[in-house]
Amino acid sequence: MVGGSGWWSVPQNWFPGPFMRWQESGNAANARGAVESFAELVGAPVVHAAHCGALDCPMAWAPVRYRGYFEGGASIIAADGTVLAHRDRAEGPGHVIAEVSIGRRPPTAPPPTGYWLRRRGLVATFAWYIDGGYTRRWYRKNHRANGTRVG
Repeated sequence: MVGGSGWWSVPQNWFPGPFMRWQESGNAANARGAVESFAELVGAPVVHAAHCGALDCPMAWAPVRYRGYFEGGASIIAADGTVLAHRDRAEGPGHVIAEVSIGRRPPTAPPPTGYWLRRRGLVATFAWYIDGGYTRRWYRKNHRANGTRVG
């Protein structure tokens, strides 16, 4: 399986700093763990590429900026979940190479019972619902004005 992500960090400029850093430690572990556990869920090797680097942008729904980074990380995971190669976001843009045994095997991990593969932290959950609500309204408003039908 080939995939990628644009997983963002918990904002580095929001108050209170110690809480945000604590949330980010879990967020970073979750981003990497989601990639590493996916092979076990599907029973196939995973090649994963991700955006990396700084991210600084206005928040559409708030008077503050988001300052953080993409969690990044290029990884190749064997079908049994073994990490064959990994490049951390702190290493910057790049790639990884590994020898991969091609083929499917029975999944070794049970599928999650809910929508998400993994539990999210408080900040990520909050942002998901706030951003989703705001952008859904923006999308409908702007596409209706253009005559585009939106589901």
